[in-house]
Amino acid sequence: LGGAVSPDTRLRWTLPADPSIAGLVLYRRRADALHWQRVLRVPRGDRLVLKDVVPDNEVFALATVDAEGNESLPAYPSKLE
Repeated sequence: LGGAVSPDTRLRWTLPADPSIAGLVLYRRRADALHWQRVLRVPRGDRLVLKDVVPDNEVFALATVDAEGNESLPAYPSKLE
Protein backbone atom coordinates (compact mmCIF):
# COMPACT_ATOMS: atom_id res chain seq x y z
CA LEU A 1 0.00 0.00 0.00
CA GLY A 2 1.43 3.34 -1.00
CA GLY A 3 0.32 6.86 -1.68
CA ALA A 4 0.65 8.64 1.67
CA VAL A 5 0.52 12.40 1.25
CA SER A 6 -0.92 11.83 -2.23
CA PRO A 7 -4.40 12.08 -3.74
CA ASP A 8 -4.04 8.54 -5.18
CA THR A 9 -3.73 5.08 -3.64
CA ARG A 10 -1.17 2.65 -5.06
CA LEU A 11 -1.58 -1.07 -4.34
CA ARG A 12 0.94 -3.78 -5.30
CA TRP A 13 0.84 -7.49 -4.56
CA THR A 14 2.49 -10.79 -5.42
CA LEU A 15 0.13 -13.56 -6.45
CA PRO A 16 0.84 -17.19 -5.62
CA ALA A 17 1.90 -19.42 -8.51
CA ASP A 18 -1.61 -20.80 -8.96
CA PRO A 19 -2.93 -21.03 -12.53
CA SER A 20 -6.52 -21.21 -11.29
CA ILE A 21 -6.46 -17.52 -10.25
CA ALA A 22 -8.57 -15.72 -12.85
CA GLY A 23 -8.85 -12.33 -11.21
CA LEU A 24 -9.04 -10.38 -7.99
CA VAL A 25 -11.57 -8.58 -5.85
CA LEU A 26 -10.60 -5.39 -4.03
CA TYR A 27 -12.64 -4.62 -0.93
CA ARG A 28 -12.63 -1.09 0.41
CA ARG A 29 -14.23 0.90 3.22
CA ARG A 30 -13.75 4.18 5.03
CA ALA A 31 -11.40 3.88 7.99
CA ASP A 32 -14.25 4.58 10.43
CA ALA A 33 -16.74 2.13 8.81
CA LEU A 34 -17.40 -1.39 10.05
CA HIS A 35 -18.44 -3.06 6.78
CA TRP A 36 -17.01 -3.11 3.27
CA GLN A 37 -18.55 -0.26 1.28
CA ARG A 38 -17.09 -0.87 -2.17
CA VAL A 39 -16.16 -3.98 -4.13
CA LEU A 40 -14.12 -3.76 -7.33
CA ARG A 41 -13.38 -6.67 -9.69
CA VAL A 42 -9.78 -6.45 -10.89
CA PRO A 43 -8.18 -8.47 -13.71
CA ARG A 44 -5.23 -10.68 -12.87
CA GLY A 45 -2.16 -8.49 -12.41
CA ASP A 46 0.20 -7.19 -9.76
CA ARG A 47 -0.77 -3.53 -9.16
CA LEU A 48 -3.56 -1.00 -9.16
CA VAL A 49 -3.77 2.78 -8.82
CA LEU A 50 -6.97 4.26 -7.42
CA LYS A 51 -7.12 7.87 -8.61
CA ASP A 52 -8.42 10.43 -6.11
CA VAL A 53 -8.64 7.87 -3.29
CA VAL A 54 -6.56 9.04 -0.31
CA PRO A 55 -5.07 5.92 1.31
CA ASP A 56 -5.09 7.45 4.80
CA ASN A 57 -8.91 7.51 4.76
CA GLU A 58 -9.57 3.94 3.59
CA VAL A 59 -9.03 0.28 4.56
CA PHE A 60 -8.31 -2.20 1.75
CA ALA A 61 -8.27 -5.99 1.35
CA LEU A 62 -7.68 -8.16 -1.72
CA ALA A 63 -9.04 -11.62 -2.54
CA THR A 64 -8.22 -13.94 -5.44
CA VAL A 65 -11.00 -15.41 -7.60
CA ASP A 66 -11.04 -18.49 -9.83
CA ALA A 67 -12.92 -18.84 -13.14
CA GLU A 68 -15.99 -20.20 -11.33
CA GLY A 69 -16.20 -17.17 -9.01
CA ASN A 70 -14.85 -18.86 -5.87
CA GLU A 71 -13.00 -16.33 -3.70
CA SER A 72 -10.16 -16.69 -1.25
CA LEU A 73 -10.30 -14.94 2.09
CA PRO A 74 -9.40 -11.24 1.69
CA ALA A 75 -5.89 -10.24 2.76
CA TYR A 76 -4.98 -6.84 4.16
CA PRO A 77 -1.86 -4.95 3.03
CA SER A 78 1.19 -6.19 4.90
CA LYS A 79 3.59 -3.40 3.97
CA LEU A 80 3.31 0.36 3.65
CA GLU A 81 5.45 2.25 1.17
